Parts: sequence; C-alpha cells; structure tokens
Amino acid sequence: MQPDLVTTTPFTYLRMHAGATPGGGFEEEQLRAWAARIRALWRSGKDVFVYFNNDWEGHAVRDALRLRELLGIER
Repeated sequence: MQPDLVTTTPFTYLRMHAGATPGGGFEEEQLRAWAARIRALWRSGKDVFVYFNNDWEGHAVRDALRLRELLGIER
C-alpha cells in the first residue's frame, strides 16, 4: 500500500516495515528516498520519529543506522 504522504501535526512518526529486499530490509534507494522526505519535513519545522520494524532477518538495526548516516545524524 502506498499511503498519501500528508502531515497534519507538528511531528511525524514513520514506522518502517518490510522493505523491498528479499529478507525485508530496505534497499539503498528506498532509504535515500525516505531521507529526502525526512529532510523536507525537518525543513518545514516538524519533528520526525522513525521506528524500524523489519527485523525478521535482523535488518532493522542496520537500516536505522544507514538512515541515520544518510541524514548526517551523529550520536
């Protein structure tokens, strides 16, 4: 399902589930596209929370770290 990407609150919550790779992980292109959307939301003044729940083969942590890297977030 491809939902409409409309936000109506001062924050956005993204639940990332089941990417396009065979084991459920997210492809690099998918993560780059989401990083661009998240940047746009930040620029519009919204807080963005992202939760990866695609871990039946352990991809959630890897995908979250890669998205953080793409966004230039250091911790």
